[in-house]
Amino acid sequence: MSPQEMNASMPLFTDEKGRPGYANKEEIDLLLLVDTLLKAKKCLFYFAIIFAMLGAIASFLFPQKWTSHAIISLAEPTQLHPLQQALLPLEVLGIETPINSAQLFNLYIEKFLSGDVQNAFIHVSPVALVELPQNTPEASRRAIKALTEGIKAVNLQTDKKSGAVPFTDWELSFTGRTAEQAQRFLASYTQYIMQNVARQAVGNIRNALALEIQRQTAVIALKRQSLIALRQTKIRRLEYALQIATAAGISHPVYSTGQLIKDDPDFPVMLGAKGLSQKLQIEKALGDIEELNADLRNQEYRLSMLKQITLQQRTFPVVNFQQIATLPLKKDGPGPLVIILLFSLIGVFFGALWVLFQHARLTRLSS
Repeated sequence: MSPQEMNASMPLFTDEKGRPGYANKEEIDLLLLVDTLLKAKKCLFYFAIIFAMLGAIASFLFPQKWTSHAIISLAEPTQLHPLQQALLPLEVLGIETPINSAQLFNLYIEKFLSGDVQNAFIHVSPVALVELPQNTPEASRRAIKALTEGIKAVNLQTDKKSGAVPFTDWELSFTGRTAEQAQRFLASYTQYIMQNVARQAVGNIRNALALEIQRQTAVIALKRQSLIALRQTKIRRLEYALQIATAAGISHPVYSTGQLIKDDPDFPVMLGAKGLSQKLQIEKALGDIEELNADLRNQEYRLSMLKQITLQQRTFPVVNFQQIATLPLKKDGPGPLVIILLFSLIGVFFGALWVLFQHARLTRLSS
């Protein structure tokens, strides 16, 4: 619309000389502005149509974001039953395995939000690898950052009223370019974390078993060395006692006949030379130090049982899925109609500014 057409279509106030303008140049007549805009409604309509078309184009050009959601809670006792059965031999042998549903749940959340775990998953998962451009390293890094920023976890318990609740649940989500991609990524990532946590839990148990075997082996070796030293000391004492008994002419054991006889605890010569000789022969004939030591034999048996335990790597449910990864039915953000309506309102606003500007310009030129 040209300025001449605007001037012809917009009724303006005139002064005594017939010139357009305000009745009072120091005041703005709102009625005049409204009347001016109403007269230029066709122009405002054109602005609204143009901006609506821009909004429609923008709604298709804006990045599409779809979010898949999953809800997890602590694993049920029945879900951990296979793990408890595998740990039963360890508990019988006195090895504590403090693994419960709360610890596994906390470890799951920790790994789910770990940046290192997220990067590792993106580089090994086929679902994530297809999203990485291979043209430049910089583009690949930007794609990885976009994927990691889409991974979220929210504690739903914080939104509830204060007070004790009988359960703990978290909402896991991933925002992707399409609904199918968001669901596949979240489902694959949650299973990856499940396997990761299970593998670490079994690895911790294996480490505890290996450390206990090492400790038990060291304890047995130390006790065996101690018993060998005691045995050698005992043999030396018997040899000295035999020499003393032989020198004293005591060949047979000395028994008391109602009198108190106190033998030397270090050199029991009252056994007599024959008794000491037989005892010394028996001590030297012992093949293994554990033959007459029940405690050492029990420890040796426990060690052999520990070495027989094998923990197979397995995947077990470390958390309970109240809701698996969902397929989004609606994309994030405003819909196309909302965007078009918003752009139309912006167009009307800019159209009004343009009309008022033209009106003010013509008023000044004619004054």
